[in-house]
Amino acid sequence: MGCFEEKRDGGSGAGGLPAAWTCGRSLRLPRSALTPVFQNTLLCFTVHGFFKEVDGKSRDSVRAFTRMFIAVPAGNSGLCIVNDELFVRGASAEELRKAFALPAPTPSSSPVPTLSAEQQEMLAAFAMQSGMNLEWSQKCLQDNDWDYGQAGQVFTQLKLEGKIPEVAFLK
Repeated sequence: MGCFEEKRDGGSGAGGLPAAWTCGRSLRLPRSALTPVFQNTLLCFTVHGFFKEVDGKSRDSVRAFTRMFIAVPAGNSGLCIVNDELFVRGASAEELRKAFALPAPTPSSSPVPTLSAEQQEMLAAFAMQSGMNLEWSQKCLQDNDWDYGQAGQVFTQLKLEGKIPEVAFLK
């Protein structure tokens, strides 16, 4: 069941359903996808999204879904999902337009530094040689005051030590 694990409390719930579903790992969702409702001992949240069919006669159809969870406290810091409802339907053209549109850039209170032509060339070369994406390559170069040789040495050492996260290599 993905991240959710079946947990029975000795017997099964109504209709042979498990008494609860628990999440063995943290559930990471964008804030915009959640609609939480808090009560004293109850958390209800809804996740909205889209997916593309990959099998069957509806192949390549885009579907909209709403999934509602009801959870109660479990232990000192956990949650136990006691109800999970999934609603699936065809996505409207307007929903598709909004769902797959690129988000507008978020205004920042700090100025975004503009790279010189030399820095842009250095960044492209470093990204190509290191295999890291532009964001992490720029961070490495900036952390080393745009000293290409020093950045290369630091990168090599950190890579040998396994200290560079995999996300640095996602493009």
